[in-house]
Amino acid sequence: MGETGPLGILGMSRHSREPIPKTMLRQLYLDEQLSPRRIAKKLGVSRHKIKDWLNNYGIPLRDLKQANKLVNRNGANNSFFGKRHTEETKKKIREHHNELIMQELPFLKAQGFKIIPIGLRNFKLPDIIGVKDGKIFAIEIDRGNTNFRKTYQGDFDDIIWIVRK
Repeated sequence: MGETGPLGILGMSRHSREPIPKTMLRQLYLDEQLSPRRIAKKLGVSRHKIKDWLNNYGIPLRDLKQANKLVNRNGANNSFFGKRHTEETKKKIREHHNELIMQELPFLKAQGFKIIPIGLRNFKLPDIIGVKDGKIFAIEIDRGNTNFRKTYQGDFDDIIWIVRK
């Protein structure tokens, strides 16, 4: 038999092969709408084991859209949930991002790009539009948490990501 885990249930040690009861997993995942990561943390097992058990029990995993909807609805994992930047803070963020763009321009020019800095912080236009060898590139500049899923409709041959830590 497995060790007793944090909830006093057999099979809850990190190395145990005994699954948790299906009813408990259904309650945590479907009724309480916890993520596999949160369930794993609560029960003291890996999230991969939780996903395996969900699959074995025939409990369908949420797709990314459903998971994000839950996170955005209740603010889990998001310390900024329900808060807004002040106009002054938004202005500072825009100014800082524009400085990042201006710092990259000499490097892009040195690589043969003809560039148009856009600098608007929105999701419809890239930070910079670059042209090289007859191709048009959307150029994004980020610090840290880059959203590589960002795409642009239309007229770009490729997206170039510049990520600075």
